[in-house]
Amino acid sequence: MEIKLVPVDEIPAKIIQELEESLSGLNIDLKIMEQISIPESFNRFRRQHSVERIFDSLDPKKYKNAILLTKEDIYDRNTGYVFHAGEIGGPGIVSYFRLRPSFYREKINFDLLIIRIKKEIIHVIGHIIGLEECQEPCVMGRSSSIGSIDKKSEHFCKNCKIKMSTMGIELE
Repeated sequence: MEIKLVPVDEIPAKIIQELEESLSGLNIDLKIMEQISIPESFNRFRRQHSVERIFDSLDPKKYKNAILLTKEDIYDRNTGYVFHAGEIGGPGIVSYFRLRPSFYREKINFDLLIIRIKKEIIHVIGHIIGLEECQEPCVMGRSSSIGSIDKKSEHFCKNCKIKMSTMGIELE
């Protein structure tokens, strides 16, 4: 299965390299795409970017199975903020704005940032292939807070693996 990782605006090369390496254990063909500018989506009152406006501006064929990675703060119409969003078949998006330890006034920790981004990317891959949020502490567990992201596993649980196998997909 091919997954396209699309850097939005300026994502440090070290982050892309670390993600490419850490995601290599998945049974996916990860393609790092050319950087794009964030689509017109900024809400000046919220000081955030709208996920819906970002997705609406993307060509569905070009961004099939694509995950955008951004440093910008994002939200959807139902929440104050989101760490990620994803649709079946793509696109998906992961924001590391609130995944940074420094956002929570913790010391800078690059390794923790990469683990958090990796979990959210795998979670979005799950949404792209059709998985829903899971009640188990697996990677498809809810991402409602930074604590829930830190507590969940980097792997799919048995139930999610069974669902994927019925779709003919094996990611781990």
